Amino acid sequence: ETKSGAAEITEADVGGEAGEGKKSPDADAAHADDADKAGKADSAAPVYKGLDAPDGQADDLKKITGVGPVLEEKLNKMGIFHYRQIAELGPADIAAIDGALNFKGRIERDGWLEQAKLLDKQAGG
Repeated sequence: ETKSGAAEITEADVGGEAGEGKKSPDADAAHADDADKAGKADSAAPVYKGLDAPDGQADDLKKITGVGPVLEEKLNKMGIFHYRQIAELGPADIAAIDGALNFKGRIERDGWLEQAKLLDKQAGG
């Protein structure tokens, strides 16, 4: 076979100067897996930063539809202790909490903001 029909191996193929920085498909797949794992770890971490501690007595968040003892504890760990905090959530806050707790729209669906406003008013807030 002539040279023109033979496969030509270049520096890029063997990792020479032209190939530096190139990765094999396997390396790319491994890197993608690592990035995917890191992304999942990041998405599980709360991104909403609430209070370090309640201002006085914490409100009973279980009075909000859909909030039980376990969810109340998770909200407390995110720094959410008071009805007013929930009542004042903006769209970015809702998205952050929704994502961190995997709510899939539960805050809006259950009407947390409206309930929290009413409960805060009833509590004298």
